[in-house]
Amino acid sequence: MTLHFGLGETETVDEVRIEWSDGTVTILEDMAADQELTVYAYHPADLYQDGQFDFYDFSELMDAFMSREPRADINADGSINGLDVMDFVNLFNNPCP
Repeated sequence: MTLHFGLGETETVDEVRIEWSDGTVTILEDMAADQELTVYAYHPADLYQDGQFDFYDFSELMDAFMSREPRADINADGSINGLDVMDFVNLFNNPCP
């Protein structure tokens, strides 16, 4: 899908917010005008963001989990805990809703 935004003389955009049909959000900040971008929507369990579900995704989850990175909050409840790992396994085993 291609979208075009007419910005007139504006040279930068503070924020482009993309709300995907699955409820996830992609935010691009401080974007220059007059450019073409390709934006990908990845499945929540595809933490390695390569379009595949494999060991690398689990490895990314464990690294994020141990480092307490926000992306380890798989269920988006504001807390990083064992429920996130369980939800990751569920998403991994059932990749399509």
